[in-house]
Amino acid sequence: MSRLNEREIRVSLANWMNEECAFALQCPHIAKTWDSSNILIGDFHCDAQENVLRLLVLKEPFSGYKSCK
Repeated sequence: MSRLNEREIRVSLANWMNEECAFALQCPHIAKTWDSSNILIGDFHCDAQENVLRLLVLKEPFSGYKSCK
């Protein structure tokens, strides 16, 4: 996954989390909105048999993130 694609995915996931927490999940303990610095992608894998995306959503932004790819 390229750095650009990774950031786009993190931004999209943060937006999705904001929408889901506001409407579907009703997360009362979360009083803030997420951004890409709250989303870490641990693994991304696509093939003919399965598609896997493992991610971690951090309550506090993580500023030291560097892509390993």
